[in-house]
Amino acid sequence: MVKIKIAILMTCYNRKDTTIKCLSRLRNQMNINKYKIDLFVVDDASQDGTSEAILNIFPNATIIVGDGNLFWSGGMRVAFLASLQNNYDYFLWLNDDSMLNYNALNKLVETSINVRDKINNDVILAGSLADPKNNFVTYGGKRFNPLHPKKLITIQPIEEAKQCDVVNGNCVLITNRIAQAVGNLSPEFRHAGADYDYCLRAKKLGFSSWIAPGYIGTCPENPIKKNIGKYDIFTKFKLLSLSNDAIEMRIKDSLLFIQKYGKQRPLTYFLNMAYGIFFLLVIRIGSWTIKK
Repeated sequence: MVKIKIAILMTCYNRKDTTIKCLSRLRNQMNINKYKIDLFVVDDASQDGTSEAILNIFPNATIIVGDGNLFWSGGMRVAFLASLQNNYDYFLWLNDDSMLNYNALNKLVETSINVRDKINNDVILAGSLADPKNNFVTYGGKRFNPLHPKKLITIQPIEEAKQCDVVNGNCVLITNRIAQAVGNLSPEFRHAGADYDYCLRAKKLGFSSWIAPGYIGTCPENPIKKNIGKYDIFTKFKLLSLSNDAIEMRIKDSLLFIQKYGKQRPLTYFLNMAYGIFFLLVIRIGSWTIKK
C-alpha cells in the first residue's frame, strides 16, 4: 500500500511539556500506519530541552534552531521552506498547544479528498478546535465582518465541511498543489496574520478555504486575547501601556493586514488604521513613561 506523505510543520518555544503532549497525540493517531509522517520543527531557542524531548518521540524529526525572534509566522515559514524541498502529498500546520482527537488526521485527509471531489478543486482545510474547559470553539474557520477587515467572525463547526473566508493556522491541512502554487507564508508578517494572508493569496489563485466537520481537538484561547476583552477601555489602555513587544508586534501585523486587504471600504479602512495607530502610540508613550 502506498502511504500518504504528510509533512507536519510546527514552531515552538519553551513549553516542552505542552509540545510533547501534542506530539504524543499525533504519534498515536488512528491508522497512523497509512501515512508517512515527517516532522519539521523550528525550536526558537528554547532553554527547557524541547528539542531533545522531541527527538525522543520522533527520532527522525528535522529540528531547526531559531534565534528566539522568529515568533509564529517566522518559525512556520522556516519549517515550511524546509519541507517544500520534498514531494509531500500534504502539509499540516500544527500549533504545539493543539491537542488532536484520536481520529483527527483521518478526518482531515478524508474531508480534503471529499471536498476536492465535490468542487473539483483542492482546498485549504482547517480543523476546528474547542476550549478544553467549556467546549466553545477557539480556532478554526472565519468569515469577514463587513465593518472590520481584521475583526473576523468565528464559524461554529457543524457535522459537514463548511466553506469560510480564512482560517486560523493552529491546525491546517494544505495539499501539495496549493503549496506549490501559493508558496510559503509571507515574510511581511512576524507573528499574526500570515495564516489569513495565505488563504487570501490562495483565493486569488482560485482556491478556497474550508473547515472539517465537527471538532478535531482542543486548544485554549490565547491568554492575552482572552483576558483583554474582560476589561473596560481605560483598563485596556493601562494594560497596553505596560505591555511588552509581543503585543506591539501583533498590532503592527493587524495594521499591515488592514492596509493590505481593507481598502475596499475606505471609511472603515481609515477608522481601523487610526484605531491601531492610536494603540501603538499608547504602548510607546507608556514604555517611555516607565523608562523615565
